[in-house]
Amino acid sequence: MNFSPASLVVSTLFGFVGLFYFRYGRSESNAVMMMSGGGLLAYSFVVRGVWATLLVGCVLTVVPWALRAIGIDF
Repeated sequence: MNFSPASLVVSTLFGFVGLFYFRYGRSESNAVMMMSGGGLLAYSFVVRGVWATLLVGCVLTVVPWALRAIGIDF
């Protein structure tokens, strides 16, 4: 994990989004939302760099909505 201020802010922001996604997915029994939320909570420990953290966070944030838009909803 990178301890630069920007990386910590981005990780914290996506961590809160991941917590919301996980709780929402659990309450609605939506496996995709739960997995995306779990990924958002954990990925910042593996990904290095601010831009990579931002990119992966954006992708994990959009995946459940993109899958729902094309008709895939678990």
